[in-house]
Amino acid sequence: MLPRTSNGQVDPSLMSPPPETNNVGEEEMVLASVDSYGRILGVSELGLDFSFKSIDNALQISEKDLRGIKLDCRYVDSPLFPNTFWMPANGKARCSLERLAISIFNLHASKLRTKGSGSDNFIDWENTGIEWWVQHCERTRDSKASERKGIGFHWDKDEEMRCKAGIYVHAALSTVTYLTYPDTPTLVVNKRISSDGKLIGGSIKSGVLSYPRVGKHFAFDARLLHGVPPLLHPKQASRKRKKSSAQSPNGEEGKYEKLEDLEKDVRVTFLANIWISHKPVGVKRLPYSSLKHLSDIQVKLGGSPSKLTVIKVSKSTKKHLFNFGPTGREYELDLALDVERLLNSDADKNISSSIQLDFADENGILRHSKKSVSA
Repeated sequence: MLPRTSNGQVDPSLMSPPPETNNVGEEEMVLASVDSYGRILGVSELGLDFSFKSIDNALQISEKDLRGIKLDCRYVDSPLFPNTFWMPANGKARCSLERLAISIFNLHASKLRTKGSGSDNFIDWENTGIEWWVQHCERTRDSKASERKGIGFHWDKDEEMRCKAGIYVHAALSTVTYLTYPDTPTLVVNKRISSDGKLIGGSIKSGVLSYPRVGKHFAFDARLLHGVPPLLHPKQASRKRKKSSAQSPNGEEGKYEKLEDLEKDVRVTFLANIWISHKPVGVKRLPYSSLKHLSDIQVKLGGSPSKLTVIKVSKSTKKHLFNFGPTGREYELDLALDVERLLNSDADKNISSSIQLDFADENGILRHSKKSVSA
């Protein structure tokens, strides 16, 4: 349903497509200025918290509304739509997914809107907002095939700018909001890349592993390398054991066990990157014509971050090799992971839903792939 005015009429501002859907031809690309920290110029001085944030039960909505949002995700995650969408920080949300995007911005950057904060001297509000997208993935009944599925390691960036100008420009924050449980965790490691594509620093000293929970919200510095490694996919046998610990946004155990996502075995996540003073090239708002197919409910995010459980990774821990990059082979990540321990940690009630991994020397190495160099 489209928002209506007090007299029941459809809001006139929504009767025509948003300006960005009327653009003709290729969008002009403006090269971004980056500071010595690898962020958009001025962002480092705004006082944002770039540390890891893990908030269980952050999405505060009813079971019915959660089901509606997941159906929206299923509709939007289609090859007929662009890969990502734009929601202006000062724009008016037209559907539930855009409301969720705005809620994420306000959760992390609401103080930037405060008058007298001094942020107006640095922020280009016309190019400040949220780049968002969804992943609605049906799991296969073949457990071995399911374990092979994941999301390759990558850096969140302005994709078009990297492709056309060879420059890596990152958002301020990257976030994941989990809408189903259980599934493969998100792994973020403290490894950056320079604006011209060169690896920064030596071995990887730490990282954070975020296990999915219904309604959980996870945020981190958008400059960091991350992915969803398939070797940490929960086994089918353990999935039955963990159903009893699934929690609703209200903290009520087991409330979501009977939802269709567990019955049909799908993984649904809402991903959003917060951009300040830079709009990714070519990213536009959700098409106006799609709004009639989407829900429009109130969405609220809140809660306090949970303390991370710390696990020290010893030198004797087995290493695993991950290949990734634009073609899948430019980089090699050699990372020590105690897979069995990490899988069991997901079911341990004494361990938080996000784990900080402290690696011993040489336990985490990222390098350019020799295969890529010789190709």
